[in-house]
Amino acid sequence: MAEKVKAIQVGCGLMSQVIMKYLIEKDIEIVGAIDINPEIVGQDIGDYIGLPHAYGIKISDDADKVFSETKADIAIVTTFSYMKEMYPVIRQCVEHDLNVITIGDEAIYPWATSPEEVNHLDRLAHDRNVTVFGTGMQDVYWVNLPSVAMGGVLSATKIEGTISYNVEDYGVDGIDFSASDLSFNEAREAGMYLWNSGYNSAEALCTTLDLSVKTIEQKTVPIVLEEDMVSKVMNVEYQAGDTVGMTLTTSVTTHQGIDLQIDCIAKIFDQEENDLCVWTIHGEPTTTV
Repeated sequence: MAEKVKAIQVGCGLMSQVIMKYLIEKDIEIVGAIDINPEIVGQDIGDYIGLPHAYGIKISDDADKVFSETKADIAIVTTFSYMKEMYPVIRQCVEHDLNVITIGDEAIYPWATSPEEVNHLDRLAHDRNVTVFGTGMQDVYWVNLPSVAMGGVLSATKIEGTISYNVEDYGVDGIDFSASDLSFNEAREAGMYLWNSGYNSAEALCTTLDLSVKTIEQKTVPIVLEEDMVSKVMNVEYQAGDTVGMTLTTSVTTHQGIDLQIDCIAKIFDQEENDLCVWTIHGEPTTTV
């Protein structure tokens, strides 16, 4: 019988509660859990994720101790969205010879947006004979789904995607809506970050389809409430005039003549809204999935 895969959960926020349940369901052994939130440090992960019994692993704020005292195969990193913030966490994992899986948004294809951090991690991972892998909904639905749809058309002139998701599902503390109304480059030059999943996913999609990027730009527009609302997940009251998200439009032209446009709507949902992911391949035949 093959040995169980052993995992350490790094970052115990909302998404980790779902991920740890999935790990247990798939018979992956959780040997450590790390977070710096004093309100959850010391809790048994079974209690934290709502199991009917204790699991036997407590959340720790001492990452080095967890990494050193457990013999894990993988670290699942769910801490931040951007490589600059994720870099020290992932580096620490790699230096302890752990394979890393992260759902951090930029990690899906960070080569152009964070070249210094990702090239160093790539070199370090090769030296330690481990892997660093970016995945998540952007992997499945924003890159592979439209790539598969492209295989069903004879020719294409444009790939168009509309994606909407509830930022409350991932925790909203780190989202800087003040970057709205700036282009990606303008925000980066100002030392700000955008919720730029569409930008990285567009580059990943072009690479998957062997398309050469000619131009790429991203523009953001704030989403401002026209009337009061109560949020779907956390039941927070927001007033008319509050900014509750942004629409990020990434536009790409390629040397092969196929354009891309991804409208990524990252916002706090009201009680009636649901996630959305729609792709249209304009060509012969035009196809929507």
